[in-house]
Amino acid sequence: MTPRGRCSVAKLTLTHPLSDREPLVLREVAARVRPQAKILELRGDGAVLAKDFPHVLPDEPNSSREYAGWRALWLRPDGWLVTVAGDGHTLEHPFGSGAAQKLCRLTDVSHAMVCIALSGSAARVLLAKGTPLDLRPDRFGAGQCARTWCAGFTVLLDCRHTSIDIYVDTSFAIAFWQWISDAAEEFRS
Repeated sequence: MTPRGRCSVAKLTLTHPLSDREPLVLREVAARVRPQAKILELRGDGAVLAKDFPHVLPDEPNSSREYAGWRALWLRPDGWLVTVAGDGHTLEHPFGSGAAQKLCRLTDVSHAMVCIALSGSAARVLLAKGTPLDLRPDRFGAGQCARTWCAGFTVLLDCRHTSIDIYVDTSFAIAFWQWISDAAEEFRS
């Protein structure tokens, strides 16, 4: 307590749980933290949003789509995860006007999730050690996403052309990173 019964307030600094991790680059697989400037959960009537924002949101279950620097992942009927990469600038997203008109609801979940990009010829082999999801390219290819479990963690996988992005809860990020590091042991030279 400070004089006169007032509490002092300490300045709070938020840090990313994997900010001290160097990329893991091995013989056939690489893992790195993919910085995200924003991760938003979007909820709204898919038919209404499709009319106002055509070709922006994926309309097929378990699919993802790029749009003007943003990426949208189908989570459930009338629910998407919308992300923008953290490269130092902010992009205008098309949903701000929709939220203002009460066509949709945006919830910022940026501090609740971490994205790890897994790439290389053995990325699917490594992930298959922890998930029952069929990761063969003809079953889980670019533009597809899926919520599943991996090594006991609930994750959201987003298959891109050059990587599989793995979204995991911030509170489990360090443990999941350690699992990736351990599972990749066979790829060390």
